[in-house]
Amino acid sequence: MMMIKPLLTSLRSDSYQKKRNNLLLITLLLISVSATAQVSDFQSWLSVGVNTDISKKFSAGIEAQLRMRDNSTRPNSVLLDPGISFKVNKYLKFAVGYRFSARFSADNVNTTAHRYNVDAEGRKKFGKLTLKLRTRFQKGFTDLLYNENREPYSYPAYSRNKLAVEYEVNKRFSPFAEFELFLPLNNPRQRNFDRYRATIGSSFDLKNRNTIDCFFRVQQELNTANPETDFIIGIGYAYDVKLNKKKKKDKDKKDEKSDTKKK
Repeated sequence: MMMIKPLLTSLRSDSYQKKRNNLLLITLLLISVSATAQVSDFQSWLSVGVNTDISKKFSAGIEAQLRMRDNSTRPNSVLLDPGISFKVNKYLKFAVGYRFSARFSADNVNTTAHRYNVDAEGRKKFGKLTLKLRTRFQKGFTDLLYNENREPYSYPAYSRNKLAVEYEVNKRFSPFAEFELFLPLNNPRQRNFDRYRATIGSSFDLKNRNTIDCFFRVQQELNTANPETDFIIGIGYAYDVKLNKKKKKDKDKKDEKSDTKKK
């Protein structure tokens, strides 16, 4: 009995040591996998735009945007987006747009690119609540003139589907929520959704046709080994230009009367 007791104590000690070492190894592996499996970044997107109604059916606009990355310490891209939309009725509208982008990389190899898109958006109002569903086809390519040191690249075509809900609290304040999925159409390496965006924010209608949008967005890659997650704060300003044709017609009539009196 005197010899068995120290032996049992030794076996228990060895077993405890092995369990502790295994637990420590598993913990280190989990921390390592967690650290390498995801990449996150805090970004800020700032935009300025001008919109106008050409007629009851057609509208046009242009927007300039600056996107910052690496915890909003470095410019990621500068974008210029002109576009035009056609309103079929109060439920449906179509739009076409173009984007010029200048992208800045950390290794000072900068590129310019172009993109076009075609949109179809349906909407339905339920009192103060508005439900929107937008589907977009887009295709982009790099600028051949500014990529002499690298091969020209054509970006995959995408189908983007976005569901949005907006609630009009009053004429000045309208919070909203959006969810969007990105589906590559001609990428042989990726046939499933490769990104999503979830957004909450609000539109503030100011006086004299000025509008400010503020939002918080989470953007994450899907179906990839090391997905990147971006946390984005965005602020956008837009000015709505009104083409006052009525005043112009009244002025023309007044001028005609004045000319008649002169004659």
